[in-house]
Amino acid sequence: MTPFVFGSLAAEAPQVVLYGNCQILCMAPLLAAADDRYQYVCLMSYSAPHQPLRLPQPEDLRRCVLYLEQFDSKEDDLLPIRRALRALMPPSCPRLIFPSFIFRGFWPFETKDPRVTSEEGYLWGRYPYGDRLVQKMAGTGLSGGAAFKEYLHRSMVAMPDMAGKLAQEEQRILRRDQACDVAIGDYVLDVVRRRHFFWTSGHITPDGLGVLASRLYGAAQAFLGGEPRRGQGRLQAMAADLPPMGPLQVPIHPYVAEAAGLAFWHPEMRYRWYDNLWTFEEYITRYLAYDRSW
Repeated sequence: MTPFVFGSLAAEAPQVVLYGNCQILCMAPLLAAADDRYQYVCLMSYSAPHQPLRLPQPEDLRRCVLYLEQFDSKEDDLLPIRRALRALMPPSCPRLIFPSFIFRGFWPFETKDPRVTSEEGYLWGRYPYGDRLVQKMAGTGLSGGAAFKEYLHRSMVAMPDMAGKLAQEEQRILRRDQACDVAIGDYVLDVVRRRHFFWTSGHITPDGLGVLASRLYGAAQAFLGGEPRRGQGRLQAMAADLPPMGPLQVPIHPYVAEAAGLAFWHPEMRYRWYDNLWTFEEYITRYLAYDRSW
């Protein structure tokens, strides 16, 4: 995947290299708005479907003055882009580790669905967030309301202790902060049950990206200099106009919502799914049928 570049387009502009998931594509423009003397180069931790994984080359890092790395607990062997970056980065280049927004507690059955493939207009497929119970029901022959009723029954049998699971997720957020130079856990824990903040396990509302970018910009001041007050103002102005991270809001199981005490949830809540607005029942019923007619 070709690096995404923001900020200065000057031929010899000093570079800030960001590594991580799709969240860095939202934060890099904010950092560029704060200080446009630098060129912000985003190297993704993954490649899109049908695109080869491109390892960074020495020339990619020749002008790097700061390396911003999104934390990932996986070993380097499982993260070839990060492994290459760490090996190629000049020893004198400072590095800041920052956290990702990840919260899987609201979707206890989430898994990959091998049936999902990229198709025109749906790069990641129509149902990119799989559900292991839906997959197990693929051969039952049930459809419509009967299929949904059976799904609810199976989900309640398989439902984990939600209080314990949510507590584990919250502790994981705090442990992630401890491994980073910039923290965001306090903010996440404050909003996660009050607002529909996590649209998916890794996509959030834009305001959270603005908060993390602001904190990351503050931490980078020691290495980049600039005008912090002016930079923060420009960053916040751009953050206010950030578009959503994507067109999907994974519906939340009613039992999970009630067990978590989600203030934003109600039984008839509708979720954005590409160009549709579906209730939990409508979404699960379509997914159970692997409906691709929409």
